[in-house]
Amino acid sequence: MRVAFVFREIKKSSNTAYIPFIVDYFKEKGHEVTVFAQGCEFDLGYVKLPSFGRHVVLRELSTAMGSVLKVNRKKFDLIYSRAGTRYVFADICSFHFLFGEWGGKGLVPRIFSLSERLSFLIKQKYIISVSNLLKNAIMRNYGVPEEKIRVIHNGANTEIFNSGNRKTGEAREMRKRYGKGGRIALFVGARPERKGLPYLLEAMKYVRNCRLVVAGLKAQDGLKFKNAARKLGIEEKVEFLGFVPHEKLKFLYAASDIFVLPTFFDPCAVSTLEAMASGCVPVDSVFNGSAELIENGVNGFKVREPRNAKEIAGYINLLTEDKNLFRKLQRNAVKTGEGRSFHVVAKEWEEYFREVCERLGRCP
Repeated sequence: MRVAFVFREIKKSSNTAYIPFIVDYFKEKGHEVTVFAQGCEFDLGYVKLPSFGRHVVLRELSTAMGSVLKVNRKKFDLIYSRAGTRYVFADICSFHFLFGEWGGKGLVPRIFSLSERLSFLIKQKYIISVSNLLKNAIMRNYGVPEEKIRVIHNGANTEIFNSGNRKTGEAREMRKRYGKGGRIALFVGARPERKGLPYLLEAMKYVRNCRLVVAGLKAQDGLKFKNAARKLGIEEKVEFLGFVPHEKLKFLYAASDIFVLPTFFDPCAVSTLEAMASGCVPVDSVFNGSAELIENGVNGFKVREPRNAKEIAGYINLLTEDKNLFRKLQRNAVKTGEGRSFHVVAKEWEEYFREVCERLGRCP
């Protein structure tokens, strides 16, 4: 197959980090691949798309306009676009979020929600959804028929995030510094309200023998939630780290025992899979697509009501106090994380691309 991939940018610290694995796998299978993007942080050959302005909306608009000008439809059997507006006439699009489901009230979310709605007006495209949660939201919001959607869950770069990091000096030093002799629960996220941090902090009032480490918050949010922790009387139980560079995050996962994400909407949080591969037991939310890979009491726990602080605390206490249960769930969590490596994801993508190519009658 001759395949074009269209992106705005490909970054190491985002959910586009899997793209080099996808491209390499396609090439190994004998496909001719061309990547179009405004920028790429990997050593990956690509056709540069024009970019104007620094605002995210302007960059998105310039990606769409540039791809229309630079992508020659006749040269490819299939054109893939990440999100429906990067190249509006793509054959296959993947979605990692849905503004129509949880967009927010600001001007930028509203613009992206409108853009998203326009992209679904072109009905012939096939869709990769990162979870059944997101697939159902796409069908509910935009009336896309189920046969047009393939669920392929996100993956983790297990070459970077793995349980072997738990033996490193960096991870041991972090455990000593943040754990202070007890278990460590970890929260990672830059959207604290949507990801349930207020209720996790409330849960810490009921948690025993475990400290919470919060990573990823912007400075303003960090100050806000430090004040919240102080008002709750749990400031001694919580460590706020702010932004953690990608190269250090793997050691933070490895230093932690429990990964907690009581989110209200996450199509398929990569952080959950990275944490599991690193040896953390997840206490996830049923509103996270990653939870579709979790079985209660087998490889983690699923919170049914993110606002229920006592439910969150109950699972953390259970894992903290029952060592045998923790070890069992930890072993199974690592297996689950390893089972969603980028190489596994690339194989599933390639199989779906072949299927779509055959449906469209374009395969050589």
